Amino acid sequence: MKRKISLSTTITLILLTMALTVSLTMLLAMRHFNDQLKMVGERQEMYTHVHDVDSVVREYYPEPWLRTSCDIDILVHKEDLNKAMAVLLENGCTMYGEKNYHDVSFVTPGKKLLELHFCLREDIPILDRVLDRVWQYTKNAPGKQYEYRLQNGFLLFYLIAHMAFHCRFGGCGIRSFVDIWLLCDRMEYDKELFGQLCCEAKLEQFFDNVQRLIGVWFAGEEHTAVTKQLESIVISGGTYGSLDNRILIDQAQTGGKRKQFWQQKSE
Repeated sequence: MKRKISLSTTITLILLTMALTVSLTMLLAMRHFNDQLKMVGERQEMYTHVHDVDSVVREYYPEPWLRTSCDIDILVHKEDLNKAMAVLLENGCTMYGEKNYHDVSFVTPGKKLLELHFCLREDIPILDRVLDRVWQYTKNAPGKQYEYRLQNGFLLFYLIAHMAFHCRFGGCGIRSFVDIWLLCDRMEYDKELFGQLCCEAKLEQFFDNVQRLIGVWFAGEEHTAVTKQLESIVISGGTYGSLDNRILIDQAQTGGKRKQFWQQKSE
């Protein structure tokens, strides 16, 4: 006699199957991403470059595949840009769009988006004057002659500056907050350097508010008016921002009632 399966057991099996499918899909996607990253890395041994920042951040996640990425970012000296572009084109990459103020985009043979940066500028002067000094804060990757990594203090600053850029234009993905949470908790970095860079770029209050929202989300701390405002912008704006959020922020910059949240203190 066949035993009947209860509804709750059926739902549990369905959920487990879905979770397994998602996990396998992410693992396969990460394997493909790593293959593309390796391919790009092998083609760059003739010029100085900073390898993909996301691959460094991924080291601090419980499992690397938990930190997904939609593209590969490579930084080269501006004078090496044409040489780097030629190497990518010779190895099957195709240009995607036009050169902009800080990078040139390519699609790899495996259909992965690659952004070849010749600077880290965000087109915001107060941030750019610090980001322009990126090469002062790099070091050789272990066992590599041409590959460099950002010093940890500058890496954290760059991630905060990039978050501020996205928030300025109306949105910032939740994943960025997870990155900051894990890096601050698990990564050793020069806190004095990080503080100096944030001070120069006027990002101390923004970083404090990011930390406070992380505390609300991951440590059960109480909301403030500012963390509620930041949370609203993050959740409603998606990864790259929304027009409605940008209008509100533009109004704040021109003297509207709503101050920029990165200039406000969380009381």
